[in-house]
Amino acid sequence: MTAPALVLWEEDREATPVPETAPDPVRTENVDERSSEQPVLAESARPPVRTESPAIEVEPIVVSPTERAIAVLQSAAESEWPLLRANALEMLATRPDLLRPRTAEGLADDNRGVRFVAAMTCGEVRLESMDALLEPLLEDPSDSVRAAAIYALSRCGESVSPAPLAEFVSSNDPEVRANAIVVLGLLGDPSARPLIRSMLGRGMELVDPTRIRLVDLQGAAALVRLGDAQEIEPIRAALFAPSEQAELTGLAIQLISQLGDEGARQMLVRLVEAPSRESRPPEIRLAAARAIAVLGAREPGPLLRLASEYIESPQAEIRAQVAALLGEVDDGTARGFLSDLMEDPNPVVRVAAAGSCLKLGADDRTAAAPVH
Repeated sequence: MTAPALVLWEEDREATPVPETAPDPVRTENVDERSSEQPVLAESARPPVRTESPAIEVEPIVVSPTERAIAVLQSAAESEWPLLRANALEMLATRPDLLRPRTAEGLADDNRGVRFVAAMTCGEVRLESMDALLEPLLEDPSDSVRAAAIYALSRCGESVSPAPLAEFVSSNDPEVRANAIVVLGLLGDPSARPLIRSMLGRGMELVDPTRIRLVDLQGAAALVRLGDAQEIEPIRAALFAPSEQAELTGLAIQLISQLGDEGARQMLVRLVEAPSRESRPPEIRLAAARAIAVLGAREPGPLLRLASEYIESPQAEIRAQVAALLGEVDDGTARGFLSDLMEDPNPVVRVAAAGSCLKLGADDRTAAAPVH
């Protein structure tokens, strides 16, 4: 999404973890085609094989990269794991024709995180004629989902009161406060600035200080969107937070990218190219490189070299970040890497690669791959 909210769904992720390897209905290499209800015939009972008949050559089915990407995302949208369903919705934002039916399902999902992402994506893409599904979410048990519904309905031209957002912004729940602040920033009404500013650094006394700072960074970004350009400074400062506060650096990189802050370009370069004694972890380097690409990288070479450095990482999260980075590199090598990553054993990586493949429109430039 263009400007996703800070969704803190730790309890949902812990309850429904995604395994390192998970079946993908599109992938067939590990599927036993014999039905468990059909006994396997003994060798003596099997009909003889007519070896004198010529072998029949079967033409492989040709699947383009985009077709493969769509199949991966459609499969993920039906996954039992909420994280995959939510990720699939975000990745389908580049294809509203495919997004609409999946968004309708997402708005009615049992998981609040999926409902939230479905509503935010609906607002971002401005899917019309979804009000009948969005309006019930104004009374959703989750305040974050209610905030997302207000955003979606407003963006789609429906009349809806933003008044509940004022209550959500003062919440002591960091998830609710952060998401409400993000929605206020995205709605673009400058009159929300005093409300947002009044809540920065206030309340949430029993919350972990790092989470409070994450919320305040979202507040600074919302103020920048609403016209207070000087609020970019605390976001830039967070790029160089201590290593034990890597979450702050990661969010700051994301916000710099979303806000199009060209003034932070050299800061991002420093995060990527710091000497070995000051080198940042892969997560930070890849996130910073992606932000540089979004801001307009002049040469794909350095980005591709960084991607190739981590594309075989044993950590699925790192490989997924590589896939996200490649989605910002309009280059044939990047498309080749993405084709490989769509066959990754981890479903989160496959979904990230499929989303990047759709973004690049890979089958317009890449030869289709045969599937036997």
